[in-house]
Amino acid sequence: MTLGDLYFAQKEYPEAQVNYDSAYHNLATSHVRYKEVKGRALSLNELVGYLNTISENDSLISLCQKPTSEIEKTLIAVREQLQAEMAELRDKDEADRLAALKGEEINGTFWIYNQDLLKRGKNIFDDTWSGRPLKDNWRNQSLLVMMIGEKDESIVEAAVLDSAESEDPKYKIPSIDELRAKLPCGNSEAIAEMKGDLAEAYYLSGLLYKEKLEDMDNAMSAWEKMISKCEEGGFHPMAYYQLFRGWLANEKEEGYTQNPFCSTCSSVFWGNQIKSKYPNSDWALLVDDPNYMNAEQMRKEQEEKNYTKAYNQYVTNHPYDAVTTCTNAIADRPTNHLICQYHMLKATCLGKTEVTFGVRENCEAELEAVVAGCPNTEMATQAAEMLKQLTSGGSPKPTNASTASNYIKADQSEHYVVSVADLKTVKLNQAKAAVADFTKTYFSGFDYKVSNTMFNADQTFILVKSFANLKDAQDYFTTFVTDNDLITQLSLTQNDKFIITKQNYLELFRSKDYQGYLEFFTKNY
Repeated sequence: MTLGDLYFAQKEYPEAQVNYDSAYHNLATSHVRYKEVKGRALSLNELVGYLNTISENDSLISLCQKPTSEIEKTLIAVREQLQAEMAELRDKDEADRLAALKGEEINGTFWIYNQDLLKRGKNIFDDTWSGRPLKDNWRNQSLLVMMIGEKDESIVEAAVLDSAESEDPKYKIPSIDELRAKLPCGNSEAIAEMKGDLAEAYYLSGLLYKEKLEDMDNAMSAWEKMISKCEEGGFHPMAYYQLFRGWLANEKEEGYTQNPFCSTCSSVFWGNQIKSKYPNSDWALLVDDPNYMNAEQMRKEQEEKNYTKAYNQYVTNHPYDAVTTCTNAIADRPTNHLICQYHMLKATCLGKTEVTFGVRENCEAELEAVVAGCPNTEMATQAAEMLKQLTSGGSPKPTNASTASNYIKADQSEHYVVSVADLKTVKLNQAKAAVADFTKTYFSGFDYKVSNTMFNADQTFILVKSFANLKDAQDYFTTFVTDNDLITQLSLTQNDKFIITKQNYLELFRSKDYQGYLEFFTKNY
């Protein structure tokens, strides 16, 4: 633990990880620093995984860009290094074997404990029989060779083969051909996948440095390397914005002085990069208006209230009012995050108000909007099925607006992590406190809140929010479900914990279709 602390203070994270991981597995759970050390160990395990991905992918991609002759030289050098490492390992294992054979302070005349007797016996054997291959009937075969007067090559080859087969696979070194076969060179799909993984590892390592290790210098270095080394992709705008925010925070510190010899060391530089590369995007709007996302969040909350109003009009048998509410919402803001639900709800209402009387065109238009605007969703599949019924001359079978088909997988939207507490077996306050302690220990750099909401008479949802996107929620969820102590304390089964978007969370409470959402979660997450 002390070694981990020392390495951590020096920002030598791989070395700190080894020591913290060992300490965490050997500390008693009651130790005053158990949770802290466990939190650091898990965070550093994740970081080392990213660093290994960066090292491996970066090396392989760079190697494949070299001429064939350079690749062959590298393979030879790698194999020679492996040979040296295996020889060192073999010597160490042999020394350990002899030490174990000798025993601790064992004295006696029995030959297996007496190294002098062992050596003397081996010398006598070699003097008498010389070196012989370990092969059945070697003496008879050797006599045959003496009678014929020529060397029997088959005996030599057999001896070599037997020696190779008897070699411990632990010390086997791959050949040059085997090493070459493992390279992704020439495989464009493999190279593209490795480049994507490399960019992701750079970005997520930066995020981990910033949020969990509070090491902003290494975080910004990781993002700058990603931008300079990796091709343009989905992580780039987020990395640009992180750099913009990082330099903005530096500039607000008391006594900060800008480096006149560094053109990239300012928030202005990175803000201009964002606005030039991603004009009119949310990232660009955030550069000029830091409160843009707050305003956007307020708009989303207002839209959710408006959708709730339309839905209530539908379920209380006021479909005409619901159609009007949906029509106004779609016209006022076609880009609102509930646009798919609005079109689907309007189509469902039109099925009652118009299709029943033979007017199909408006309902078809709404369903087509869902199919075109909400691809790869359960709702689009449902809309396509309803369209098929309409075009065949029948009436669409309207489904309840709050079924599982209304759930949408939106990776970049706000997410929650939910654990379901059974009030018959779990004390709510203790369970909620345990989740809060876990969050504070392992995600202290985040402003995550823990709350609870009654779902029914027997079950309460313990809610951790809010996560900016699915990736953040998955990072938390993965750590959460691997904490066996916490899972046992909360008495959670496989189906008692899940990730859900804010939008789907509202839908779940409206429909109370818990099993429907679990099916959606299992299929999509």
